[in-house]
Amino acid sequence: MNIVYFLTYGYSLETWSSSSALEREVKYFNYLSKNYGYKFHIVTYGNNKDTEYSDYFINATILPIGSITRIPKNKYLGFIKSFYYPFKIKNHINEKTNIVKQNQLLGSWISIIFKYITNSKLFVRTGYDMYLFSKKENKRFLKKLAYKLLTRLTLKFSDSYTVSSNSDMSFLEDNFNSQTKAHLLHNWVESFEVGTISDRETTIISVGRLEYQKNYEFIIKELSNLRLELQIVGEGSMKDELLNLAKKLNTNLRITQRMDNKELTRKFMNIKLFVIPSHFEGNPKVLLEAMAAGCVVFASNIKNHSEIIDEGVNGFLFELEDGAFRNKILEIIESTKVSSAFLDKVSKSATQKIKTYYSLPIIAEEENRLLLELASE
Repeated sequence: MNIVYFLTYGYSLETWSSSSALEREVKYFNYLSKNYGYKFHIVTYGNNKDTEYSDYFINATILPIGSITRIPKNKYLGFIKSFYYPFKIKNHINEKTNIVKQNQLLGSWISIIFKYITNSKLFVRTGYDMYLFSKKENKRFLKKLAYKLLTRLTLKFSDSYTVSSNSDMSFLEDNFNSQTKAHLLHNWVESFEVGTISDRETTIISVGRLEYQKNYEFIIKELSNLRLELQIVGEGSMKDELLNLAKKLNTNLRITQRMDNKELTRKFMNIKLFVIPSHFEGNPKVLLEAMAAGCVVFASNIKNHSEIIDEGVNGFLFELEDGAFRNKILEIIESTKVSSAFLDKVSKSATQKIKTYYSLPIIAEEENRLLLELASE
């Protein structure tokens, strides 16, 4: 089966590589090709440099839009010209297209046009709801309206539309009426076999962008005047603000730059505790990755986290209230009532949940089922 895969609007394989996402994404493509026989034509918003990654894939061709037409630097001119891209792309793909797959919502108008001019089916894969995020981040009215209209348009003209969490599914049902074409398809992570965690560092690690959504100022305040070290792996506009706050509150904070997946996995394997204090999330990969590595995870009690974490079984939830995280973390690491054996049990329960519901074979099998169902219609 031939799948024409569109990257998120504006993204290239070089972008994926620089953000440490390429290796992970390649693994998913190759798993689908090797186990289910899919051939991919990957459309990117890069230039000829993207074709240098061709050897990474088992059965895929790379088609950078920048290699077949000029991509305007002006974003408004680029948007206007993007309606022309599907026709240029069609001329460069000689095989029959069975399914068009769109990665994330942004750029879906291009996939929709391509669907109709190739008489194929459109499968849209979203990792988070852009309209929901724009509301929570209080974006400008016009931006929120644009995301709402794009979501409505994509739901109407796609043949299968996937979301990564039950919370996002409920949001679609409440705001766009229930759509029979919407399906749940979680994000995937690698699963591991881990041993006891008693010898790991009792450092608290968190990973994410240094922005409002991630709510790191809350954790810095909660760990004030404690000996515990908080290590945040990430970059963003709030770095200086967070460092200054930590200094003011006497919080032991260390911020390190972004790591690739392999390095981050090794880091997780050596650290006992992980925290994600976000105001809102989609289906957070970093939480899943920490659980897969056997970390004892602490997460803000929001819907998208509580879908994943069973309180006291495979992790812990805390309210975003003064003292809530502080009291819980102190109880876990200092209380004689909490044994190492109990934390090992929580760790193993976390790895088992990932293996059962979020591992690569599980998610790939579900996507294959949806693709075959779509192709047979």
